[in-house]
Amino acid sequence: MIVEFDSKIPTTRNTQTTILGKESYEACAKIYIQYCEYKQFGDMIPLFKEEFCADIAERIGYYDKNNQLCAFTVSFLFPSASSAYATYFAWDYQNPKLGMGNIANKSEIARYKRLGYKYYYLGPAMPYKQKLQGYEIADVSNTYKFVNNHIVWH
Repeated sequence: MIVEFDSKIPTTRNTQTTILGKESYEACAKIYIQYCEYKQFGDMIPLFKEEFCADIAERIGYYDKNNQLCAFTVSFLFPSASSAYATYFAWDYQNPKLGMGNIANKSEIARYKRLGYKYYYLGPAMPYKQKLQGYEIADVSNTYKFVNNHIVWH
């Protein structure tokens, strides 16, 4: 489902989204730890506060029907390369049927496309991501060119 994404708006009948501030770190870190435990990720990378709060980071929160934060994405925005990169995503799995990963992907793709970004990098290739419209495996050789001995990202 594609949605506009400027403020707290419905993404499904059961969730809403908003841009989170840096002060949401603790709440997101708890969700991230629960997510990694649920998924049994033994080699989880910490959710570094400095990364979470970085100026180039955008934090998107997803709220359930009880207005409780249930998922989040941290994306880095790179306007010079017309790209955004999802560095972290996690959700609490209290209601697995919500499919928060799919909701987040579609919502964020629509957001960054509307904001004029050409690419939204979703991390490692996974079968469920192949179902997304416009999905492709990144080929770094197609992401830059040299103009007057300077790298130009595209």
